[in-house]
Amino acid sequence: MENEKLFPFNTCEKPNQSGIAQPYSVFINILSCLLILFFLVQSKSIYSFVFLFFILLFQLFHAFSHSLHISNAIQTNIIHMIAYLVNLSNFILLYHYTHSFPATWFFIVLFVLICMDFYFLFFEDTLYYVVSQFIIILFIYFYYYPLLPKFIQRSIFSISFFIIVISMIIFNEKINCKKMLAFFPHFPFHILVEIMGLIIFYIIASNFYKL
Repeated sequence: MENEKLFPFNTCEKPNQSGIAQPYSVFINILSCLLILFFLVQSKSIYSFVFLFFILLFQLFHAFSHSLHISNAIQTNIIHMIAYLVNLSNFILLYHYTHSFPATWFFIVLFVLICMDFYFLFFEDTLYYVVSQFIIILFIYFYYYPLLPKFIQRSIFSISFFIIVISMIIFNEKINCKKMLAFFPHFPFHILVEIMGLIIFYIIASNFYKL
């Protein structure tokens, strides 16, 4: 696993030297895009539409990033910015649905989490700021949890479970990628992350489009 500025080519799927660099990850991400689009066009409100639109944008750029690498940290920074648009639109959706403006402590904690996230972005590698984004997502969900309908509450627990799973897979990829590729040099281990992501996107899209 090389310097994080090689994202996403520092993931555990050896890139091709020509054509689509990481075709397995691209394929799974395209499936995610189609799935999200399916629920996007059925959105029940402009707020759920915008939320799913930014998730779709995130996955489209994610797929592009596994296809072609741009020098330096451009891809990392763009996808990180889109992640914040996803989180912001998610917050607005929940606020609009519940008509509940958060308490002051919510914004204090959120500010601390964002500071942590940007520290990881600039001073650590991909693994840490991916996890910090997960923490921000879950913090927003569980703050609004008591005010949400039962089907959304159930989906939040499912999302939380698969976020934990995907975080463990990412940690394993970070630590053991070279060893795994030494035994199976052509196996695209990173698709395990993408498959878990596909499941998470399905859970989110199939439930939140109704809000």
